[in-house]
Amino acid sequence: MRGFSGDGFFIVGVDIRPGVYRMPGPIAGRVAAYALLSSLADFAVSGNLVQTIFELIRSRNSGNIMDWALIFGPTTMVVGPGVKAVKTEGCMPWERLGDTLDAAIQAAEPPSTPLITGDGLFVVGIDIQPGVYRTPGPASDGGVHSYKLLSSASVHDTIDDQLVNGPATVTIGPGVKAFETSGFLPWQRIGDTLDAAIQAVEPPSTPLIAGEGLFVVGIDIQPGTYHANRPERKGGGFYFLLSSTNTNDIIDQGRVHGPADIYIGPGVKAVNLSGFRLLQRVDNPSSRPSGNPSAANWQPRPGWGTIRNYLEVPNDEGIGIDIVGKFIFDDGSPAEPLVWRNTAPRPEVQEYSRGVYADGHLTVKAPASLLLGAEEMFQNINSMEAAKRALVFMDHGDLYEFGWAWTPQYRLVKAALGLFD
Repeated sequence: MRGFSGDGFFIVGVDIRPGVYRMPGPIAGRVAAYALLSSLADFAVSGNLVQTIFELIRSRNSGNIMDWALIFGPTTMVVGPGVKAVKTEGCMPWERLGDTLDAAIQAAEPPSTPLITGDGLFVVGIDIQPGVYRTPGPASDGGVHSYKLLSSASVHDTIDDQLVNGPATVTIGPGVKAFETSGFLPWQRIGDTLDAAIQAVEPPSTPLIAGEGLFVVGIDIQPGTYHANRPERKGGGFYFLLSSTNTNDIIDQGRVHGPADIYIGPGVKAVNLSGFRLLQRVDNPSSRPSGNPSAANWQPRPGWGTIRNYLEVPNDEGIGIDIVGKFIFDDGSPAEPLVWRNTAPRPEVQEYSRGVYADGHLTVKAPASLLLGAEEMFQNINSMEAAKRALVFMDHGDLYEFGWAWTPQYRLVKAALGLFD
């Protein structure tokens, strides 16, 4: 049995042998999928396979499905130990390549093409060479544009995966057995290693980073400080400074909601950007005054600050009270005196209250009572494990109104100048 026909339910040992199978892609106009099953009795896939897989994703109940994949191009499937049956749908005929993935790779003619074209799952040594590949970006404006580096032929054995709306570069290096891509223009091989790829190209001269994507220092962009205006998305702009093209190798990261300076310094090999339209390299970046050097991502916002030296005194005329203090701006601008005469007490205006001062008018955004409660909550967050702190960051990243900021280690620290004595 060298292979088997595209669609059907195939029992291992009866209809097909264990081993590695490759399929050139879906039947035209069909959505294709496969499922590897651990049993024959009461098997989960009794009807439309694609619908079953979507239900599996929603319910997170795999039943007797050991592995599955939706197929959009050429793909390779490993029918290994424990697999009792294979269910396929929408597939062209499968060809058996060998007993194991390593054996199939050794038996194959080494690939020579420098391109990865179209969607699909491409096995290193069978379909593609190892090395560094770059794509100019998505093939269309709509849809999902994603890629995965895999440690096997299963789309679930992920080393790195990313959704990208711009250019991207990947390193298919040691440990990577397969590469899955969807929605991109062709990937061009540009070198054996990232350093070799950087050395082989003309150094970039543009002072701009255009939009979203994964940009390599020395190929796409120069090092330096880049200024971004307000992000396009309501949720803010995200940046990740990386020590490689692997999006898990994060040196620093941040989310910003207003103008920001992002420093791409020594050790940064790539930058992953989302939510920005344009960044421009600047020779003299704006300062980021902060009361805490750990608050690396602190970006002062115009007019924001903290009330200090708050004092209530009896009025000379015996009517109401006088309130005095000063407003410490986050951006380091000269403090603004605060004076209210012949006024009633103002509970929202207290020591450490935060707000915006503009055109001679103060708007309190976070009263002191709120800040005192928030500080206790922030200390509780700092006592969590790093993974839990990261989840809090993703859910509640912007804490600017409190004058606190996240460190690269997902800890919360005071950052506003006015919070420090």
